[in-house]
Amino acid sequence: MDTILPQLLDLTPLASVNNIRYNSPKVAELRITADRRDVEHDGYCSDPGDDVGEWSYDICERYILTEGQLQSLKQFIQEDLSVNIDALRKLFDSDATGCHCGSGYCGYNGSRIVKNGWIVYKEDLEKEDIQIKAKHMAQKDGNKKSLDDYVAIATLQENRRKDLWNVMQKKGLDRMSKQAIKYIDNGYPDIKNVIKGMIELKWCFEHNNMNERIHEYIENNKVSYTPEIFEAVKKKILKENPYPEGFF
Repeated sequence: MDTILPQLLDLTPLASVNNIRYNSPKVAELRITADRRDVEHDGYCSDPGDDVGEWSYDICERYILTEGQLQSLKQFIQEDLSVNIDALRKLFDSDATGCHCGSGYCGYNGSRIVKNGWIVYKEDLEKEDIQIKAKHMAQKDGNKKSLDDYVAIATLQENRRKDLWNVMQKKGLDRMSKQAIKYIDNGYPDIKNVIKGMIELKWCFEHNNMNERIHEYIENNKVSYTPEIFEAVKKKILKENPYPEGFF
């Protein structure tokens, strides 16, 4: 069996990124279950070998996989989507956590023992997300509808999110506005007006110093910031300097 080197895969823990759906090259997740002992120091290191740490058991760790990383793992993925345990141990067991909080002379390394691992593909991650969101919606709404109804609503919202993100990518937009969130949740305002609004914001902030203009307005009028001030400044910028045809 080929050796998988951790530095070649360069896996990213899910918890360490702002994982915005459809704003990432992620095509799957690698999930592992492991027993783990991390080194934790308060103050100085203890004498060599004295700090033994404490074990945590059956910890689930999740790692983002890009297309290239998934291809590197393909030969080790079984029909049931589990990953060969020998490959996992070559990948993770050497990834021990060393002493880094104290002076560094104790020489103690934490340990990780991988017990199993499996792949979850993006389409199944999306289904998981929808189920989780539907349950949260049901709880917040007092379970007034069936879970299937909430799943249908969550699915519709997810489809709107996909459609919106696809258009945003084509227009070079990378940040969703409040109107965009409203569109995803409720279907209005329509997607054309949502995109127009985000183009206007990009023009105002990136090409017309909107932040500075807002501060100037507040200083000159000796007022506190309000959403109405934001809208007034934006309106003035767009009137004085509308974005050119074909800007996006």
